[in-house]
Amino acid sequence: MSARALPEGFKDMQRAAWSAAAEPWERWWRVFEVGAQRLNERLVELSGAKPGSRVLDVASGLGEPALTAARVVGSGGAVVGLDFAPDMVARARKRAAQAGIAQVRFVEADAELLDLPGERFDGAVSRWGYMLMPDPVRALRATRAHLVPGAPLALSWWAEPARVPFLALQAEACHVAFGAPTPHEDLPGPMRFGRAGAMEERLHAAGFVVELSEELELEFRFNSLEECLAFEREMSSQWKKGVEEHGVAAGERALRHMRAGLAPFVRADATLRLPGVVRLALARA
Repeated sequence: MSARALPEGFKDMQRAAWSAAAEPWERWWRVFEVGAQRLNERLVELSGAKPGSRVLDVASGLGEPALTAARVVGSGGAVVGLDFAPDMVARARKRAAQAGIAQVRFVEADAELLDLPGERFDGAVSRWGYMLMPDPVRALRATRAHLVPGAPLALSWWAEPARVPFLALQAEACHVAFGAPTPHEDLPGPMRFGRAGAMEERLHAAGFVVELSEELELEFRFNSLEECLAFEREMSSQWKKGVEEHGVAAGERALRHMRAGLAPFVRADATLRLPGVVRLALARA
């Protein structure tokens, strides 16, 4: 199945799934964002953000790296974070208000259809965004249309499955237990662009000039194997759907697969440290 052959209403299903995921993502923020902050900072650095800049964050989710960018641009700048899941946008707005950051604005918008009349940005960032979109090239073109000429886009996506074990094991478990499709470059998903050069090809197709490609290794820390398993279950819409459709016994099969795969990462003190390699690119409009 290619992205063009996705079922009717796919985006509506995506929107509903990500809105439903907003609450568990917020609950696990303490774990995930500690591991991802190095990436937030690197993306903002590559975007060229500085005091007074205007920055666009595409697929901002609960608000990163928009909030990191907002701290850099200061009160004289502005950041717009967009996401198409209304519950994500609502929680991102709440986080900004709690942090007292007034120079960031969160907008509910489809990145493939982006239209912010009269708004142009000095740079853009996107963390794990385009890999989830049915037509990433269309979304990239829409981003480029909102950048001033020559402005940078800094974006990230996951490397190949072998170097992102917490995602690879989750995908394997869902395939074994529920018959879920394996990751494919033509289909939206977190493991979509693991092949070296895959995202750069999309950037070129959208009219960007790629100036830099690099990798960054992140580390996600859990207090125990059981805490990590809880994270894996709660953060995976595919897992939840699999249990709903195939029953509790299938869910237990998935859990056994995950437990066996994660066991080698358990340390002597019973904690887990899971690596995850991210690819980044700096491209110019």
